[in-house]
Amino acid sequence: MLTHDVEAQVGYDKLPELLRVEVEAGYRSSWNFVPENRYVVDDQVVETLREQGFEVGVHGLNHDGRDLASLATLKRRLPAIRHYAERWQAQGFRSPGTLRSAKLMPLLGFDYDSSYTDTAPFEPQAGGCCTWLPYMLENLVELPITLTQDHTLFDLLGHRDETVWVEKARFLRQRGGMALLLTHSDYVGNPYLLDSYRRLLGEFADDSTAWKALPREVSEWWRRRAGSSLEEIDGEWVVVGPAKRDARVEFSSPHVVPV
Repeated sequence: MLTHDVEAQVGYDKLPELLRVEVEAGYRSSWNFVPENRYVVDDQVVETLREQGFEVGVHGLNHDGRDLASLATLKRRLPAIRHYAERWQAQGFRSPGTLRSAKLMPLLGFDYDSSYTDTAPFEPQAGGCCTWLPYMLENLVELPITLTQDHTLFDLLGHRDETVWVEKARFLRQRGGMALLLTHSDYVGNPYLLDSYRRLLGEFADDSTAWKALPREVSEWWRRRAGSSLEEIDGEWVVVGPAKRDARVEFSSPHVVPV
């Protein structure tokens, strides 16, 4: 899954440059916009993205990192957040700065959230969720970020190409994990971002066995999966529940890491 947070006017203006790389490689992605006090989101831009097969999400209310600071703050802001979610037909939310609260996020009313990372040593709020797969927060599907953010990779850690992205994506691919990347059109000016991103997408563009999905599609699948179970019927293990038509049972040996 490819996701983007558009944080300021420069990111809004540079959106087409990052978008072009994806379209040329045959991918579609999710774009999370800040509704207030940062830039003006043209409804036609949202509609065009949706018509072209992209997804739009809500990136907080005004990107001050306070949406989930307390229940009182969330209650004050929630009507406006819900207004923009309905206006943009947004099913997903990402908290600015990935500042999060497992207790409050289910109150947002979205289908899914993507504010956690599997590990978070460089995030403002430390502590990752320690999983490469989606999971439920009450009735909210959480889609964790599992690939290093662009700002962290190029600016904080000083890398100059996509090697870390590709290695982690391959690692996840081998283990049946979920590769979810967050990049920002705000950082298109970084001399390494666009070319690295293009090469990363090219690495898996022809992999027909990988599911290149939008967040809303993965969330919908995870709900069906979570509502299903394995049962032994007449000596065979089968999937029972809403995922039975598009799930299958496979057997494998546990992965053993050499000591």
